[in-house]
Amino acid sequence: ASTLTPEYLITPFHQGAITGLDTCVRKPLIATCSSDKTVRVWDYSTNRLDICKSFGVEAMSISMHPSGLHLLVGFSDKLRFLNLYGDDMREFMSFNIRACSACKFSNGGQMFAAVHGHAILLYNTHTCELVSQLRGPAGRIKCIDWVVPDDTRLVSAGNDGAIYDFNVREGRKDNDHTSKATQYAALTSNGGYSNGLLWAAGTDKKLRELELSAFNVVHEWDVGTAAFTSLAYSASHKILIAGAEDGVVRVIATPVQNGIHQSEATLAHASPVSQIALSFDQSVLFTIGEDGCLWSMDLREQDGRATSKREVCYAEEVLISKADLEDKDSAIVELQSRVDELHSESTYLEQKRQIKHEERIKESEERFRQTMDSEWSKFEKLIAEKQEQERAFTEIRTEMAAAHRQNVARVEADYQEKIHHAEEMKQRYQAQLDLERQRYATDVDEADAHLATVKDALAQRAHESLSVERAGCEELRKGERDLLKEHDEVRAQLEQDIDDVIEQFKDRYEQRLQGVRDQYLQLKGDNGIMRKKFGHQKRDIKSKSEEIATLLDTLTRLSHKTCKIEVDIEHLKQEIKDRDDTIGHKEKVIYDLKRKNQELEKYKFVLDFKIRELKSQIEPRQDEIAAAKAKIKDMDSSLETCHQQNLTLKTTIDTLRNKIDDQHLEIHKCANKIKDAETYKNRVRTDLSEMVTKIQDNDALCHAVADLFRKHCKGSVHRSRRTDNGLAIEFDRQREFLTRTVESLKRKIIIGGDTHKASSNKVMHENVHLIREINDLRKEIKQLKAANSADRAAARDQARREAQALGASGRSGGSGGSGYNLTAMTSGSSPPKGSGNEAASPAESAQREIEMQQLEIARLRRKIDDMEEEVARRKAAANAPPAKLPELRDVPSAPGRRDLLPALEVKSSAYITTA
Repeated sequence: ASTLTPEYLITPFHQGAITGLDTCVRKPLIATCSSDKTVRVWDYSTNRLDICKSFGVEAMSISMHPSGLHLLVGFSDKLRFLNLYGDDMREFMSFNIRACSACKFSNGGQMFAAVHGHAILLYNTHTCELVSQLRGPAGRIKCIDWVVPDDTRLVSAGNDGAIYDFNVREGRKDNDHTSKATQYAALTSNGGYSNGLLWAAGTDKKLRELELSAFNVVHEWDVGTAAFTSLAYSASHKILIAGAEDGVVRVIATPVQNGIHQSEATLAHASPVSQIALSFDQSVLFTIGEDGCLWSMDLREQDGRATSKREVCYAEEVLISKADLEDKDSAIVELQSRVDELHSESTYLEQKRQIKHEERIKESEERFRQTMDSEWSKFEKLIAEKQEQERAFTEIRTEMAAAHRQNVARVEADYQEKIHHAEEMKQRYQAQLDLERQRYATDVDEADAHLATVKDALAQRAHESLSVERAGCEELRKGERDLLKEHDEVRAQLEQDIDDVIEQFKDRYEQRLQGVRDQYLQLKGDNGIMRKKFGHQKRDIKSKSEEIATLLDTLTRLSHKTCKIEVDIEHLKQEIKDRDDTIGHKEKVIYDLKRKNQELEKYKFVLDFKIRELKSQIEPRQDEIAAAKAKIKDMDSSLETCHQQNLTLKTTIDTLRNKIDDQHLEIHKCANKIKDAETYKNRVRTDLSEMVTKIQDNDALCHAVADLFRKHCKGSVHRSRRTDNGLAIEFDRQREFLTRTVESLKRKIIIGGDTHKASSNKVMHENVHLIREINDLRKEIKQLKAANSADRAAARDQARREAQALGASGRSGGSGGSGYNLTAMTSGSSPPKGSGNEAASPAESAQREIEMQQLEIARLRRKIDDMEEEVARRKAAANAPPAKLPELRDVPSAPGRRDLLPALEVKSSAYITTA
């Protein structure tokens, strides 16, 4: 029986409380550990689970290396150092640290810290050696944190209410702060030394802010009814993020100004928040809780826009063991050998198919020749019938055109008569319309006169009725005034009677009031006694009412819980029902897909058979295409050689240009020397002119000559004027010769570049022309294939129909072949195959065209060979030893300048030969 492997519909989650959480720098990964004895690695860019591994013991804390390649997990029995491979995690080393409540890699990843009871152990990440042991707390350490940016400080907090600052380099305690009234559960810092801050929260439901430099409490805030269990700080957003016991995550802006209660709060978990972590770019917030949920939230500004993320280039490398690499190499070798075997088998099968295909081509060509002859005779018959039908159609068209003209004339006459009748009817109706308009105008005038008379009568009647109404209103006003007088008299009499009655009642009730006062004094004493009793009863009632209120609250909570549970049960029942319906629907879909799959398998078998037939027809054409591609490849190689020669010429030109630049520099130096000499000469001339002014005074003249000698002749070497003149003449000759040489080289470079460009363009155009011709040949081959298949089908039908008719004529008049030839010749077509003058069929014309194309291709090949020989001759000429320039040998050079000529002489002559 086959075993069914269940697959997750969504990513599997933890089945217990999550106890640890951490992120890395180089990869978008987060690591979690849980009380369900599993360690999981998630990719938060895709929200998918990458690695999940179960262990035999419960994990209590976890930390991920910044590179994302290593994990540090604290189990109840030991601390394990794990390496992350592609889809697995394996233990590299373990440390004998039981119930490690907190462990953490440094920000740079070079060290990691692990809590062992009351001490913190520091290890080197690369060697896993113990670096130092930090002691100080008296209670159990709850949390630790590396201080950015250089990982030289480590802070810790524990159940004894103490916060310690350790110097990692020296392995000692620098500062501490103690608050015995609380047990700290979380702490975090923003780094730095002079202005750094540290926040800590504990069971006393307070948040404390301390200075990292002196560990003094700067501020202290009350957090409300739920204490903070985890803290994290975002430097880019300048916010403090806190998780509380009631599952609420608070975002507090720093520095805190309006208190904790004014901060933004989000309910994330149904139980206390275990830990909070931020991604490296601080754009995503992760929280875990004892309810087994992992939340990821995007951090955004208050206006809803996303903050600018820190640029992070995530790494793609993963770890792989040597054994896995060797297994993969061996698998690759096996697959390569299998590929070679399959290639040899496919080659053998291809050869067999090629042989069968050639045999089939020969048979099909023979059948094609036979059917072409028969189809050509049928084509001639159809042409004759078409001409007869055209003549008959011409006669019918002339007759129909004459009949159509007669019908058009008759219809036009009928419509002209109808139009005339319609015009008469229009005139009659117009006269009637004019009479009706006149009658209507007279009726309107009469109605207006009658309306005016009626209006006058109604106005008179309304005036009379209005006068009557006014008289009635005057009489009513008089009656109203009489009634008001009677009302005032009655009112005065009633007021007097009422005053008498009030006096009588006043005397009577004063007597009653005196009796009531006596009774009141007696009742007041009784009321004091009853009030004391009422106070005692009221207190008893209040206590009972409080008990009743507590019981009612308990009852309401239980009823709410019961309602929630009932609602959850209804939702679960509905969900089960929906999933049953979904399963039933998917089973129906699977059944339909299986049935469609069976039908598709049948279609696939038919299509495979057709594909095999088409491949058998395509393979010979593919051989021709491969041959054409090989020719194109040869031409590409020749073009590549031309390009290589072009590159060598460019390098030669660059070297010559460098030499020319060197000569220009030398010329510039010489010009500077000449300029300096001219300046020196002008200076001497100026001094001589000044000395000539003192020619009258002998003493002054002697002193001036002595000064001139000391100024210009100290340490000088006597040079002959003849030598200087020779150098100048030689320099001019060399400069003139080099100028002429450079100009000639430039002209030859331009001529050689144009020639080479023209030849390469010519070869390229010929190559494009060949490719275009090959494509045209392919199109013609496809058309011939389609025509051949259509002609073959038509030929079979026609051959069956003509076989019966030709059989009867063959028995009466000789063989069927001679009768067929006679019919074909009398109908104007060419005689069949085997006669002297054979007519050109479409297949033969296509064959002749293919032969012409082959001749053209052969001509182009010869032309390419000639060009290759020409290129080879040029290359041989370029590699031949260059001839020395006679001009350079005959030019005499001055001493100290001969070393500039030989290199330029050889290079220039070599380039002239190549060009």
